[in-house]
Amino acid sequence: MTNVRDEIVTECERLQENCLYTSTELFIWLRALRDHRRVFIFGQVLFSVLAAGFAVGGNAILAGAFGAIAGLSPMVWDALKMDGDISLVEHHASLFVELRDRFRQVRLIEDARGLEALETAFEDAKADLAAARKSRVTAPERFYEMAKKKIHSGDYNNAVDDESRKLANETLPP
Repeated sequence: MTNVRDEIVTECERLQENCLYTSTELFIWLRALRDHRRVFIFGQVLFSVLAAGFAVGGNAILAGAFGAIAGLSPMVWDALKMDGDISLVEHHASLFVELRDRFRQVRLIEDARGLEALETAFEDAKADLAAARKSRVTAPERFYEMAKKKIHSGDYNNAVDDESRKLANETLPP
């Protein structure tokens, strides 16, 4: 039977990985939301310019149509509440990065301070994770697949961890 310390350290590794996937997924989704915002803004400007061009050219029907589209786009944006989504996703992406780092620190630093410090820090981090999850911010599935690909490509591997592993492997007896 494994001891409590080993179970906490293993659970910290799991939660650190979960936070890595969640934060990466949210950051990728955030970039897509920001791109949507740029498209809406550019589209509004484009339709306004087209409306003005057709008005000057004497084509009232097309000027009116493009003007209506340009005028409706801010209402559509507000109805979709995209600005709220962007700020919510920004907040939670950062929050999950912070939680990822906290679980890593609990696993590596608090463990060295003893079981009591480890248990206390672990419970605090778990409580913060539970609070973060209550918002239920969930990106579409395709962003999870993109995050998975990005993580597996090594984008989030730290050189210091690679050096530590290399040093540990060199000092181990054959």
